[in-house]
Amino acid sequence: MKKLILITIALLLFTNLAQAKVTYNNTIMQDMHMNAIKGLLYDTVNSQEYKKEEKKELEEAKLGFTKAIVWLTKCHNDKTMHKLEKMTSIEAKLVKEVVLIINQVVQGEYPGFPVEEALSRWTNLGSRVVAEYGKINGKTNWKLELQPQKSQTQNLVLQYEPEFVKIENK
Repeated sequence: MKKLILITIALLLFTNLAQAKVTYNNTIMQDMHMNAIKGLLYDTVNSQEYKKEEKKELEEAKLGFTKAIVWLTKCHNDKTMHKLEKMTSIEAKLVKEVVLIINQVVQGEYPGFPVEEALSRWTNLGSRVVAEYGKINGKTNWKLELQPQKSQTQNLVLQYEPEFVKIENK
């Protein structure tokens, strides 16, 4: 029995390690972490503060954030292991900064900031972010947008039983 339990635990550990694509400080980044990072990047570049920037600066920021999201997604989907803390590209540095901000939020370093609501928002946004970047014939093409949110009432069936009231004539 003990042998079976040990084998099961070992299989679970190796399964998690085999699926690990991006790590940071020896922590495996799951889809939820990726979505939070993508969501924070999207939320930041679409915030009211960024919209006050000049159009050229805003477009450069959106392009940089798009590149970072595309880069992170490729690393996450790659078959090889990527240790984020050892990477030095511009995209890696941006992602590391975002991870640092998320960690600071979780640790309560921003008093009064609604941690659970923010993480929920970023994860939700990140799961819907569509980021594409590439060069075709020397021209840079990119897109950063959200997929529409899935309906919460898609399978809702309304059951209504009419109430009959007897009306008497006097």
